[in-house]
Amino acid sequence: MSVETQQLVSKSRLEALSDGVFAIVMTILVLQLGGAAISDAETTAELDAALLAQWPIFVSYAMSFMVVSLYWVSHHTYFTFIREVNETQLWLNLLFLFCLSFIPFAADLIGEHPDFRAGAVLYGLNLTACTGALYLNWHYAWKRDQLLVNAGLPVSGRFQRRTLRAAVAYFLATGVAWFNPRAGFYLYIAIVLVFALRQVRGQAMARLLRHT
Repeated sequence: MSVETQQLVSKSRLEALSDGVFAIVMTILVLQLGGAAISDAETTAELDAALLAQWPIFVSYAMSFMVVSLYWVSHHTYFTFIREVNETQLWLNLLFLFCLSFIPFAADLIGEHPDFRAGAVLYGLNLTACTGALYLNWHYAWKRDQLLVNAGLPVSGRFQRRTLRAAVAYFLATGVAWFNPRAGFYLYIAIVLVFALRQVRGQAMARLLRHT
């Protein structure tokens, strides 16, 4: 089967489905906020105490929203420079979306139980899987030069290395979470902040546009 006959679905449909999943995941994340303790509070002191007790949930929400935002920016950047997709690329993207859709559950678990090993480890494995799946999407397209605009650019390799480094960082943090869940929780926050700053300061999209 030729490359031309493998292009069963347009890239625009892949991007539309992906954006829809991103929007739903971002919306579902906020549903973890609240709880019976807040709704049942009858005094200012009780409400203050209930809100303070939920700080890990608020942090989990903020961290996870930032994670999903990073994935969306990366996904958008990658597919801006992918000219066409075939069936393999579609399934690789669905694998990424499958991992992405699990984030609200993992975020709720680590937010409710930040000191429990199961929640901290599951969250780290989820982020490792998401990042790994995103890496596979870019790596597959990068290897097929005809699918990328200017695939030979050095910055294409930088995209791969940055994504791979993020996957390794999440995996190592997961190992820490196995022995110390709270430390793993803080490491996830640190990793997200570092890669958010690198992505904002890196201006990878602008560098690519200057060479296309």
